[in-house]
Amino acid sequence: MTEVGVLAGRTMRRFLRTPQLVISGFAFPVLLMFTILPVYGGLVGDGYIQRFAPLIVLSTVTFGMAPSAVGLFTDLREGIFDRLRTMPVGAASTLAGRLLGDVLRMVAVAVVAVAVAHVPGFRFSGGVLAALAFFGLIAAVGAMCMAIALFAALSAASVETVRGALEPPTTLVFFLCSGFVPLEAFPSWLQPVVRVNPLSTASEALRRLAGGEPAGAYVLFTLAWAAGAGVIFGVLSVRRYRRRVS
Repeated sequence: MTEVGVLAGRTMRRFLRTPQLVISGFAFPVLLMFTILPVYGGLVGDGYIQRFAPLIVLSTVTFGMAPSAVGLFTDLREGIFDRLRTMPVGAASTLAGRLLGDVLRMVAVAVVAVAVAHVPGFRFSGGVLAALAFFGLIAAVGAMCMAIALFAALSAASVETVRGALEPPTTLVFFLCSGFVPLEAFPSWLQPVVRVNPLSTASEALRRLAGGEPAGAYVLFTLAWAAGAGVIFGVLSVRRYRRRVS
């Protein structure tokens, strides 16, 4: 656990010491919010910010996958993990430290995004426990996304391959999400896809937690997605990492 904490701290420090990463990380969700909100807010109606803000918060996680994967790919090319291999640090601890650092970064950016969303009217009315569950769910989705990002970085042959593997799917699931517009607004043939989109269930869970509405089924479905995909890609990442550094 000590190794995981040290590596997570390194990831956070690297983020905070890189102005470009800090600015893009915090500015992206804000720009996305105030670009889309004026357009779709008028079409969907009053209260749209309560639907849209959770998706914006989730976008800090999903759109953070590619930069994190590129950072890991760069570390691999620069030999940082080769140096770690000479130390008594296991493959699982190395990747877990990286994942934890990225998840902490995502939660920090999510907190800022929620604070900014209060300006156009987003509110928490579910109480303290619901708010803690809100950010805990973001961390769970973040861990799943980072497990996928780790696998993409460890499997890629170039930075372009990393971005190509993550950015198009991330954009697609964002726009095919019921947090963007209500499910009924999508064509009937597309609604089954939107309904099972993990971002749809996560966004709905966050919206309900923020609004003090029953959210149990959506939270459980989101956690099932996070646990299933996280474990699968986590195990695959450890195996791929061991092969790369062996």
